[in-house]
Formats: sequence, structure tokens, C-alpha cells
Amino acid sequence: MIKIHKIILWLCTVFIGVSMGSGIFVTEAHEAVFEFSDVVRIHHLIPEVKIWGHDVSEQSKWKPHYAGANQTFQLRKDQKDGPDASHEIDIFIAYYKYQAKGTEMVRFGNNVAQNDIWIRTENKTITTKVSGRPQPVNEVLLQSANGKRLVLFWYWVDGVITANSYKAKFFDAKAKLMGGRLDSAIIAISLPVDRDTFEQQKKILSNFAASLPPLETIVFKSE
Repeated sequence: MIKIHKIILWLCTVFIGVSMGSGIFVTEAHEAVFEFSDVVRIHHLIPEVKIWGHDVSEQSKWKPHYAGANQTFQLRKDQKDGPDASHEIDIFIAYYKYQAKGTEMVRFGNNVAQNDIWIRTENKTITTKVSGRPQPVNEVLLQSANGKRLVLFWYWVDGVITANSYKAKFFDAKAKLMGGRLDSAIIAISLPVDRDTFEQQKKILSNFAASLPPLETIVFKSE
């Protein structure tokens, strides 16, 4: 009974920390839970080229940075059919089998763009379909010396999609305590834009996000 009371108290503390917009409580909670890295060590992500695109990690000018990820993918999908044909969508995925102290997905330095190249000129949360269902995602407009990029990105934690970094931390801590999914990821999709094409490119990104399969369908376990 005492243990149950402690769990309830801990969850309330984390929830208050999230509500106040502070990551302090969640960070401390990560230190308090048990390590389950051995359980998820055999998990790995396999994006299908036909759906997610081919590797462009060497030539892409847009390079999100997420330290501590077990797998990262810098992909490009050529839209050859339909109303969005002739457009190339850049996709970034950072997959974490297990977040531990020092390898958190949401931490200082992790970003959807290189700070020395790109400047965020707009940043807001919108609702758009991801894998066919309305979800909150972050919409970011980036500016560099070579032009602008529109980025949509979201976190996938304990099988839940969120745009909020504090909620991402909370969902991870709750999963560790309550026996949920221990893997997580950030997914970002991007296109170059200008003043005349912004709304068109935004629609293309939204259509692509809606067409993606749920991330859990490309997470596999080694035998």
C-alpha cells in the first residue's frame, strides 16, 4: 500500500511539473525509475524505402541533430505520383530504444535544425493528420543564407504522438513506471519554401504526414 501511495505521489509531482512548464521534475523522475535497457536492446527501426524514401545523409543541407539516439535516418521521398508529384520531401527520424540519463530525446542541444545555419523565424503548434488521424504537430519556418524551409515535427513516446516536449518527457517517465512502451522517436518532415509556395508546400507536407504508416509498424525485434 505504501508503494502505491508513493507511485501516485510521484505521478502527481511529475504532472504538476509538466503543467508549470518545467522539465525539472521529469528529469529527476528519470533518475528514480529502474533501467530497462536490456529489454529493448533488440528493437530496431526499418523504414521501407518505397514509403519513407532513400538515404540522403551525405548531401542534405538540412540536418537535425539528436544526440543519444540509437538510430537516425536522413531520408528523401520523391513524390512521383498524384497532385504532389515532382516534389522531394526530406524526412528525419531519430529512434531511441530507451532514454536514460545523458541520452534523453528532449535535451539541450537536440534540435530540428543546425543552430549555426538555420534561424527559427516562426514556431507554432498546429493540428494535422498523422497516419490518418488528427494529431498535434510543431510547424517551424527556418531561414538560412540559402533560403527557407518549412518543417513539421512531432514526438512519438509510449505509442502516443505529441508536439509538446514536456509531455514527451512525462509520457516516457510514465511508461517506465507503469510498464508502457520504452522506445520513442522524433519524426520531422521538411520542404524548401518561399513566399509564393508556402501554403502549397504546407499542404504537401500535411498530405505526406497523413499518408505515413504508424511508426510502431516499422519497429522490429531481432530473433
